[in-house]
Amino acid sequence: MGSRTWKLGRFDQLEEVWDAWEDWFVEVSESHTTFPQLVFFRSPHPENHWVLSAEAVLDGAALMMTACDVPRQSRAELCVEAGVLSLVAVTDFLGVPHRPPEDDAEIALRPQLFDDALRELAENGVPLRDDHDAAWREFRQVRARYEPLIAVMGRMTDAPRSEWSSWSNSTPRHSPPLLRMGSR
Repeated sequence: MGSRTWKLGRFDQLEEVWDAWEDWFVEVSESHTTFPQLVFFRSPHPENHWVLSAEAVLDGAALMMTACDVPRQSRAELCVEAGVLSLVAVTDFLGVPHRPPEDDAEIALRPQLFDDALRELAENGVPLRDDHDAAWREFRQVRARYEPLIAVMGRMTDAPRSEWSSWSNSTPRHSPPLLRMGSR
């Protein structure tokens, strides 16, 4: 998202994108707790899934907030906050145990993928922060807020995976109370 937006000269207009996704997260929070079956709804397009979309948008906003040397975009921060709150609401509703991350929490995303993303951004002329290590630490802190929630939701719903996805076939599968009631 960032590289293409930069090439098109629209990087400063990403605020509009984050604003729309912030609204989407609010709607997901409301719809997926009101109608929990939507959590498991599959798109007719195999690579589309609400969990995968949430992860991609949150990662894009987190990358911009932590690695790009551009004026602060508060809408990106609000988008991440709405995304985290949405995931917390859905996982709470489904009885997924979780807790806020520790200050120096590790994440499943390999640093190499972060480095590759920064290299691609730099190759496309996106200005990056000079302190790469600080950018990684800050990105890790932001992603630690949503990655565990995304991982359990991705595994629970059998969402398709991207290279950045934090769930795999070995990720423990949570069974929501609604599903456990029928298995008695």
